[in-house]
Amino acid sequence: MCGIVGFNWDDKILVKCMANQISHRGPDRDGFFNDKNVSLGHRRLSIIDLSDNGRQPMCNEDGTIWISFNGEIYNFKEIKKKLESKGHEFKSNTDTEVIIHAYEEYGESCVNLFNGMFEFAIWDSDKKCIMLARDRLGIKPLYYIWKDNNLLFASEIKAFLKYSEFKPNISKKVLNYYLTYRYNHLSETIFDTVKKLPPGCLLINHKSKISIKKYWDLKQKPHKNYATSKKEIISNLKRSVDMRLMSDVPLGIYLSGGMDSNSIVSIVNNLGKEDVNTFSVGFGSEGHSNELDYARFTADYYNTNHHELIIDSKDVKVLPKVIWHLDEPMADPTAIPVYLLSKFARRHVKVVLSGEGGDELYGGYERFFVMKSAYKYGNMIPNIARTALATTAQHVPLRLLDNVINYVSLYGDKANDKIQQFINSIPDKAAGYNHLNGVFDEKERLQSLQEKYHYKKKITEEINKDYFTKSQNIVSQLTKFEIKTRLVEDLLMKVDKMTMAHGLEGRVPFLDHKLVEHAYNLPSSWKVSGLKTKCILKYSMKSMLPPKITKRKKMHFFVPINNWFSGELKSVTQEKLSDKNISEQGIFNKKYVNMCFDRLKSSPLYYSRQLWTLLVFQMWYDQYNS
Repeated sequence: MCGIVGFNWDDKILVKCMANQISHRGPDRDGFFNDKNVSLGHRRLSIIDLSDNGRQPMCNEDGTIWISFNGEIYNFKEIKKKLESKGHEFKSNTDTEVIIHAYEEYGESCVNLFNGMFEFAIWDSDKKCIMLARDRLGIKPLYYIWKDNNLLFASEIKAFLKYSEFKPNISKKVLNYYLTYRYNHLSETIFDTVKKLPPGCLLINHKSKISIKKYWDLKQKPHKNYATSKKEIISNLKRSVDMRLMSDVPLGIYLSGGMDSNSIVSIVNNLGKEDVNTFSVGFGSEGHSNELDYARFTADYYNTNHHELIIDSKDVKVLPKVIWHLDEPMADPTAIPVYLLSKFARRHVKVVLSGEGGDELYGGYERFFVMKSAYKYGNMIPNIARTALATTAQHVPLRLLDNVINYVSLYGDKANDKIQQFINSIPDKAAGYNHLNGVFDEKERLQSLQEKYHYKKKITEEINKDYFTKSQNIVSQLTKFEIKTRLVEDLLMKVDKMTMAHGLEGRVPFLDHKLVEHAYNLPSSWKVSGLKTKCILKYSMKSMLPPKITKRKKMHFFVPINNWFSGELKSVTQEKLSDKNISEQGIFNKKYVNMCFDRLKSSPLYYSRQLWTLLVFQMWYDQYNS
């Protein structure tokens, strides 16, 4: 894993400054290439072929093709054999050199050969062309600026801060999306001139023009045989995990008490891998939603070298560093434990495997069965009965509700409002999703902002248009929506940025694109049945995991931000969200911010999530606009 930067002109000083800005991504070495039409920079984290033969930027034999590459191509040895049979010669054992020769042989279509996570820039001096590529699932981020025929690109936005022409102007649209979801899943970024190369896409810069080309997307190819599909899940997972064990440096696994990370540990054990390091994180004195007991059980069961990190409220002091490394404001508080666990794990290993993707692929979230039931039966409920239903729903035992609307007991006075809003939203799928999972609803996001920052289009209408239709199965639509949005721009962004902050490579076996294609096309009834989620994955792994893991209820990793606002975060929150600071900045409505403080005690979780979202933005704003 590494960091890349570059642009389509010659500037030796700028390219070095941009690369140094992201040196944490590649602490082992740097490298540069310049000619009059291109500047390429690279920061290396040595994982495969640790020799000087792996230095980047790397070129072909005659120096006509250059590459700066970040990521891993897990099937590079297989591709290398095919290329050697066609006469290509290699001087290293790197996947980087394989990309170069694959491009020589197949041109742009070479990306279809690669199984892995990647972002890279290729300079073709014969064609006078720059090609940028990003992996199919968006595991690796890649940003670019295109202005006045100038193209700049980088693994992280902060590299652009070294470009004198860069202006950190805020995108009104992205700000509104951020408030709604706590992250930004758009191809635009919070800066109006910076874009993301979408997953599964190429960017071609040729003759003062750029074009975006999609080379991969999810497609419907339904599976019909249940028994065969279970076997294919196991074989796909084994193949994916085995490929991701490729490393010339120490490797470990992030282990929670959940199904996904336990499946990875089980398969690694099944493959005969010895001396496996596992890493778990939990809270100490506050004791919220710890899964450490389950992680210890698994570690003992499979005899791993287990390491635990216990954190508490004082560790929130790393929040400014977390925000800096995330580039855009992203208000997922679990970034803090992931950041700290990555720092801890880096003392022992250089590569970690983690379980991101399992819930999205196999319907693991409670919102899948809630929305499936709501949109199956909700249209049968007359409007006059919906208020009564919402009132009744409040008296359902909390063991059924606590994961439906994010720990409804802590929603306090807002619980009835959220239940009522969700029921009334039927059949609007995007609105229902937002009432279950959003931070600010449509009304609240406008109330929280000064009018000049209002994005007046309804976000739910745009989401419905892009992701939800009346005809398609709701679980299939949710699966695609989660994979394209939250998975990429919250979960994967968090893993990439928090691991790379410490020069640690994160790998995600559930997001092998062949495994994803298979899982996406499984019938929804095999994933979500009644109140049960992840059914087919649990049945598939039944013979490989102990019953204590397969039968346990899903737990959310809950970060106690509601407690932090009255403790470690109290003074900084009061400063960043003070009337004076809010007025001088001119983005947020101080009346709404004060209302959040006033209602924090009566609805602690609901308004602590909103305050956290506002606080993260304020801290980010001060860092990137100073």
